[in-house]
Amino acid sequence: MYKRQTGGFTHTIRFSYLKFQNQIVDGVRGSSLPFADSPVSINIGAFTVGPNLLAPQSTPQSDHQTKYDGSKVWGKHILRFGGSWNHIQGGGFASFFGTAPLVAGATPFAGANPLNDTIADAVIANGQGYSTTEPALGFPAGGLGPDNRTALYFGDTWKLSLIHIWS
Repeated sequence: MYKRQTGGFTHTIRFSYLKFQNQIVDGVRGSSLPFADSPVSINIGAFTVGPNLLAPQSTPQSDHQTKYDGSKVWGKHILRFGGSWNHIQGGGFASFFGTAPLVAGATPFAGANPLNDTIADAVIANGQGYSTTEPALGFPAGGLGPDNRTALYFGDTWKLSLIHIWS
């Protein structure tokens, strides 16, 4: 942050940088849980076994911001003004159903082997995991943005003096 006062003016300039990235992995795959390394996620009613259909995921974001604030004392007024520019670049990788197809049974588990149930639906993804074809933040695709946000403001604080005459 840089701050300077010149001839009744005050100036402040700020620069900031923020980098965010989450990583969500499948906590089931490779564990000792039943069907943990199954090539298929099986859903029977409310019961699901196999790899997590929502993993892996990664959501990176890069944010650069510049902000200027100024003020000027002018008589009984304090004028405040400024602006900011925020450049946000995002991306994402969410390989929903990317590690294994999801197979859902038509009826709740009724027999000794869930694989003998009638299949109601099967969801199979392409395994790519990107919502866009734009490269960003080290990923070959999945780029979102850039999102550029601009803000400007002006304000006035006025000190009012009241005179009261006593009789």
